Amino acid sequence: MTTDDDELLNQFFHLDDVPSLKKWITQSNMVTFIEDLSNETNIDAITAKISEQSNIKSFACMPLRSGQRWQGSITFAWSIPHIFSSDERFILRQLLDPVAAVVASRRSSIAQQIATRESERLARREKAIREITEKMRAATSLEELVKTAASELGQRFSAEHVVVELGVGR
Repeated sequence: MTTDDDELLNQFFHLDDVPSLKKWITQSNMVTFIEDLSNETNIDAITAKISEQSNIKSFACMPLRSGQRWQGSITFAWSIPHIFSSDERFILRQLLDPVAAVVASRRSSIAQQIATRESERLARREKAIREITEKMRAATSLEELVKTAASELGQRFSAEHVVVELGVGR
């Protein structure tokens, strides 16, 4: 099966509509281990339906929190009941904080890159405005001002033709 065929991907659920899922993924620093969903008594109807449709019988859910901020979750699922060994439980619990920290760090890095690109874009725009304004201020007549504005703006927008129309006041 490819990721394109996976029924669970590209589905969106509001956590408030899926109370069991919300509880499992928003618990702070606690892996939820469900060895057999059919024996689970505290499961809401929507989560039960999603699990049944997806043929999920067992899972471990790792909520990823960094500080007090929820970063996401990782869920491991099985189509048959799965008894978690003490090693599996230990490893997943030990991975909670480092994985959440890596996700938070990566998100922060991406946000910084986006902010840097936006700052550079704004700086280029401000520089272009400043350069055009300086050239327009150097104009000694209205005609020269209009020609300069049309030429500079046409050049900045890569326009083939620029038409300027001025109204004559009466």
